[in-house]
Amino acid sequence: MDPIKIPQNVYVEDRIIGSLTLRQIIVIVIGGGISYIFYAFMQKTYGYVGIPLMIISAIPMMISVAFAFVRIHDLSLLKLILLLIERSSKPHIRTWGPRSGITIIIKTEQVTQEKKHAHTESAEQIQTLSTLLDTLPSRPIEGEEENLPQRPVNRASVQIEPLTHPIDQPMPPARVSVSLFQTPPPANAR
Repeated sequence: MDPIKIPQNVYVEDRIIGSLTLRQIIVIVIGGGISYIFYAFMQKTYGYVGIPLMIISAIPMMISVAFAFVRIHDLSLLKLILLLIERSSKPHIRTWGPRSGITIIIKTEQVTQEKKHAHTESAEQIQTLSTLLDTLPSRPIEGEEENLPQRPVNRASVQIEPLTHPIDQPMPPARVSVSLFQTPPPANAR
């Protein structure tokens, strides 16, 4: 199997006219338009435009041609100027310094007798609830069904059948008639 060549230079601009890209055409058209506006303004003002005035009116066109075509070390002139501005605004020598991390302000609070009493009350309530839950009977006593809190699973709906097949063989498919999302009501419920 032949190796597949993956294109490396994928950021190449599309060529519109010959070797000109759309960005170059737009830059040249804008510069040429500004030069023509200067030339038309000078011709209307002075009537005759001499060579010095023509050179002055052609300056925007020359600048736009430089921005469109000049590349230094494969960088466009605009990008090179922006990099020079960034370099002048940043420090020339970089020094390492540790960042200031997260500052932790430790607040201390005195425990008063009221807070200690409230804490022990809540601990006592938790202990009482835990003992109550641990001592509830697994099956309700007859006549006391209304007094007991509702349990999350109805024990009457859970059945365990004895094993009827050998362990080393796959289990036959079971027939489930109970919905997965809701437990059925108890048999004595209306």
